[in-house]
Amino acid sequence: MKNFTFFLTTLFLIALTSCTQKANVLVKGTIDDGISDLEGKELVINIKNNNETGQLKGTVKNHHFEICGHIDEPQWTVVRWEIAPPFLVILEAGTVSIDIKLTDGEPEIRVGGTESNNILQQFTDREKEFETALEAETELSEDELFDKYREFVKGEIIPQINTIGGKCLFSNYFYLFTLPDLEEIFGSMTDQTLQDERIKRIHTAYELQKATAEGETYTDFSAKTPEGTTLTLSEIVGRKEFVLVDFWASWCGPCRASMPQMKQLYDKYGEYLDILGVSLDNDKDAWTGAIKSLDLPWKHISDLKGWDSEPAKKYGVRSIPCTVLINSEGTILGRNLSHEKIAEIIEQTLNPLEEES
Repeated sequence: MKNFTFFLTTLFLIALTSCTQKANVLVKGTIDDGISDLEGKELVINIKNNNETGQLKGTVKNHHFEICGHIDEPQWTVVRWEIAPPFLVILEAGTVSIDIKLTDGEPEIRVGGTESNNILQQFTDREKEFETALEAETELSEDELFDKYREFVKGEIIPQINTIGGKCLFSNYFYLFTLPDLEEIFGSMTDQTLQDERIKRIHTAYELQKATAEGETYTDFSAKTPEGTTLTLSEIVGRKEFVLVDFWASWCGPCRASMPQMKQLYDKYGEYLDILGVSLDNDKDAWTGAIKSLDLPWKHISDLKGWDSEPAKKYGVRSIPCTVLINSEGTILGRNLSHEKIAEIIEQTLNPLEEES
């Protein structure tokens, strides 16, 4: 057995040496014959060493490819190749496999080769099975379906949270979780995991979310309107029964997709509801262009700092769209509520008001 292990290790070292003496990771893969016009195409994987970005590159030959290079520590990255949808892969010492095949005419990616990538692939396989089972739950509401999915993801992540694969999954799905979920997940982490820089950033956001959670008093912030004047949240709170703060960006597909429902809320309850759009854009033209093209009639502000947006930082925003509903007394009624739930809260408040009048 020792000789066999030595033989495999020798083969791996020979493969890396054929690329470069300093390489410690080898990414090997195959691409389905049905995906044509790939011969000689360059494939790129983005990496980061010592906080500096870099790239690993390889070339397709006979529907096979090898990409090798050096990484200072295990890291995960989203691979964006024209031949397939974006997908996660973990780069770590060893041989990582990426195989792309056509299933019903669509590219399907499978990663593996190392323990961490096997964890990713096992999660993906179980996720597909779970989503298929959910499709049969026709009697459940969207909120109920989401809760079941959220519980599934949490149940997959917690047992793996102190592995590289588990940390990768958590970093990409943390936005699904409620504050009690996050408390449970952070409570499952070792001190070493909690010291991971990516985990620390999420934990900081979690602490800020707790400070701006349901039942807490809102945290004030300000930024510039498209016209260049400064607008403060406190100028809006109390003018009507409710303020809905909507963190979004022109480049965010789900944000744009949510706007028709947001407009329905505003059209129906605008007498009682203010909306303040807080953009995480960097480009003013893109921001103001989206406001115009989407025909968003409420007030908007941005400091044009992208993910470094000061208002977003104060509310621990790590994914968008993100909404915060505040009442006229300045109390936060909820975060990321469904549009149906927001309408329900408004209706419950309006009924007593109408009875009084």
